[in-house]
Amino acid sequence: MRAALIALLLMFGSQAGAKNVLYCSTEANLATGIAKDNGQWRSGGFEEKRFSLKETGNFSSVEIKEYGIFTCNRPYMFAEPGGFLCHNKIGSTFMYIKETQKFIFFACSLASYVNDEYSDSCSIYAGSCDSF
Repeated sequence: MRAALIALLLMFGSQAGAKNVLYCSTEANLATGIAKDNGQWRSGGFEEKRFSLKETGNFSSVEIKEYGIFTCNRPYMFAEPGGFLCHNKIGSTFMYIKETQKFIFFACSLASYVNDEYSDSCSIYAGSCDSF
């Protein structure tokens, strides 16, 4: 009995912290944003992006290599049970719905347009993710 209980706890514990890798890519013409060019802010198209992300604990967090770790939650407004909203410490946001496998990724920080001392670009990518 005791061995069965320990095995059960180990099984659930290992799944709770399990990592899943998703490979995401921007759909054609769904990459845009703002960037500072010769001292002027301009909007325009950005190159499509491909990236992988590691999700942990059924989207309690995700990690995107260039952007770090995002803490995720299920927003109240999502009627979809598989919708997740993830934020990192610099201000970027990743939204994802498991059923459709679609995402929107807003990559921006306080070192951008809102702060005159900096010139980081802000970009928005939309596309889909696949697990392998």
